[in-house]
Amino acid sequence: MKAGVLTAALISGATILALLFVADERNRLVFLQPQGMQTSGTKFGVIIGEGQTSAREKLERQEFKYVLTERSGNCGNMSTKVGELLDLYRDYSWRRGGLCLLVSGEGVVRAIGWDFQPFSF
Repeated sequence: MKAGVLTAALISGATILALLFVADERNRLVFLQPQGMQTSGTKFGVIIGEGQTSAREKLERQEFKYVLTERSGNCGNMSTKVGELLDLYRDYSWRRGGLCLLVSGEGVVRAIGWDFQPFSF
């Protein structure tokens, strides 16, 4: 009887941990889509079309660390256009990821790109 209760408790605990793990969008992406680009909708809580400052606040609350802003460069398969900015972020957790925001000259997020590489050294 006690072994059955212990087994049920272990299975329940493992199930809860697994659900908590996959509840985080970044964890799911590591295995399902480690690299990507999004130009519409929402990603990491950031809505394409929202302001740069608001997007930065949302990303930093998720522990993405702001690195720098560049006046030119590539974000995934997209390049900045004249007048646009590229905001770069890092995820220093086990996911070992990078994230970029392509920001219009008006300070609006135009695209989000990400790249997670937890198994590279």
